[in-house]
Amino acid sequence: MLASPLRQALGAHLGQVLTPEVAAAIEVAVSAPADDSYTPEQFGSVTHGDYTIQVERFADVLNELHTLHVLHWAETEKHRAGLPMRPDYPAAMAQERAGRMLQFTVRHAGAGELVGNLRMYLAQSTHTQTTYAQEDTLYLKPEHRGGLTVMALIRFAEAALRSIGVPEIRIHSKLVNNADVLMRRMKYQPVALEFVKFFDKE
Repeated sequence: MLASPLRQALGAHLGQVLTPEVAAAIEVAVSAPADDSYTPEQFGSVTHGDYTIQVERFADVLNELHTLHVLHWAETEKHRAGLPMRPDYPAAMAQERAGRMLQFTVRHAGAGELVGNLRMYLAQSTHTQTTYAQEDTLYLKPEHRGGLTVMALIRFAEAALRSIGVPEIRIHSKLVNNADVLMRRMKYQPVALEFVKFFDKE
């Protein structure tokens, strides 16, 4: 039987005088969220031409990802009517630690530059109580498109998600870049239209 966080924290400090510092250390150990994140190594990696596709920890590659986020936002988020990009990175890291997010990356073999990414959040359907993966970001730098790299990225993600028992993947297709052609080619079925409305600022 696994010990509770409190028992583990107390056991780590057995024999010590209960000073304010020791009490604080026990409190931190008990209140810190468990790390239930997936280990990137469990998914391996694939090579596609000059690119390596793999899972990486979001927290470890955040600075590189931010550069891609800015490019992606400028290309695909024009419908947001001038709203600034203000991502909640701590929330994303918390989702990763909770085992509810996987960050897929594409790196160029030369200098190891991060040139593409796909982020998937895991959730449970309230309608079927089964797990599904929801795509949040799918982006490849324009100069690295072609050669079916993005298809290799999606296939790798599909295999990784299937390996942890995810039966359903949901991907958005922005009208601005005609990504629906890619998704139809990969046998994804259109099931809905998403409508967006922004209220004028007063």
